[in-house]
Amino acid sequence: MDNIIRVFIGHDSKTPHHTEVCRQSILKHTDSPVLIETLDQDALRRAALYRRWFYMGKDDAMVDGQDGRPFSSEFAFTRFMVPALMQWTGSAIFCDSDFMFRDDIAKLWDERDERYAVQVAKQSYTSRAKTKKSGAVQQNYKRKNWSSLILWNCGHMANKALTTHMVNTFPGFFLHGLNWLRDGEIGDLRHGWNWIEGTTDCTASAVHFTLGTPDIEAYRNMKYADEWRSYLD
Repeated sequence: MDNIIRVFIGHDSKTPHHTEVCRQSILKHTDSPVLIETLDQDALRRAALYRRWFYMGKDDAMVDGQDGRPFSSEFAFTRFMVPALMQWTGSAIFCDSDFMFRDDIAKLWDERDERYAVQVAKQSYTSRAKTKKSGAVQQNYKRKNWSSLILWNCGHMANKALTTHMVNTFPGFFLHGLNWLRDGEIGDLRHGWNWIEGTTDCTASAVHFTLGTPDIEAYRNMKYADEWRSYLD
């Protein structure tokens, strides 16, 4: 398995087409062996690995039962299950389902650096929108969007602390802020792997439609929208 690129895509049952667009864009641009798995919240619950509870708040927004804050996708917290699912060995890539790859994911895989527990695109991002595409309130926080694409070094000693108990019980800001790690344990990735319109100023190797995907009317004319819709078609 050491020569296989392990990829986990965040999956939301409300938008399964996002997962498929992301999957097809990965496969189109690589000849390398890739094992793509979806982080399905329901499946993880049936396996008794994921127990984090939530309730429906105002305007049918999901609200986390641990910290009382709204969140927008079913994979908001399941992304942090990856080291446990990998049994804290080897490497893996996680990305949100609203990604579209435009370059060979093997090049991202080649950026692995054993010194770090995780590698992310360390961009400074502050959303100007008040709500997310799901309607949930948009929250800005330290290291926002860093966790939307993670190159995991699952076997790193620092990730041993990221147990399923932590994923199920710790506040969202702690997890998304990568706060189980020291600064020196977080490495950088080329920012083009998490290209965000209006934020990233280099070539897009993978486009992150974090504000909204091009099947939503308000985002039909975003850069790379036609390319995303070509996968959807």
